[in-house]
Amino acid sequence: MRKVLLLLTALLAASASVMAEDTYKLENRSGRYICTGTADCGKADKAVFGGAVLWALEQAGASEKAKSAIESYDANKLTMTVKPSVPSGDYNYNFYLTIQVKDGKMEFLIERIKCVPKGVFGGFSAVTFDKVNLEKKPQQKELIDRFGAMCDGYVKQMVAAIHSKDMDLTHWEAIVKGQVVKGMTENECLMAVGKPATTTENTQRVQWTYESGMIVVFEEGVVTAVVK
Repeated sequence: MRKVLLLLTALLAASASVMAEDTYKLENRSGRYICTGTADCGKADKAVFGGAVLWALEQAGASEKAKSAIESYDANKLTMTVKPSVPSGDYNYNFYLTIQVKDGKMEFLIERIKCVPKGVFGGFSAVTFDKVNLEKKPQQKELIDRFGAMCDGYVKQMVAAIHSKDMDLTHWEAIVKGQVVKGMTENECLMAVGKPATTTENTQRVQWTYESGMIVVFEEGVVTAVVK
């Protein structure tokens, strides 16, 4: 009997854990469609923010500076806003995503959501969620429901991807100033100035060249020279 009770207790605990898992839902607050939530950092705030910046640069594609790849970026306050574009069938969902890391938590806000049909003329028939009038155009509810169904999965994938980034931030002051200095890792360089325009490498070193003309040389993953 004791074994049965112990097994039942374990099953109930597992069920409670599953039920307690955060679910990130799209909400309509006075006509404004948003999705908000928090996630535990699990590591130092700066390391998590660094992972978020690297994730954002991957979403944004090639860009010389983090500040131009990201809508807004404040390393001092550990906050940034990006504008992802997520495909779904014949549409792309564009929105603003703000992330802030604070006191061991990663907080986020998804807002200003827009559904844009794919193709050359998609922009002429885009649907902005906050301007939708479902009484006049009830068919647009399907577009909102589609984004609502994918929102939870998107956020959880984002959080997992950010947490997977391995950040060793020993040059934080240089990163905040947007400077590349000797001893930086490749990830620190990406945080400071973004992605290079071109990359070349041989058996001894890797060279990143930026559109500004700056050249950063790495040996064994560490900056050994900066030519401006």
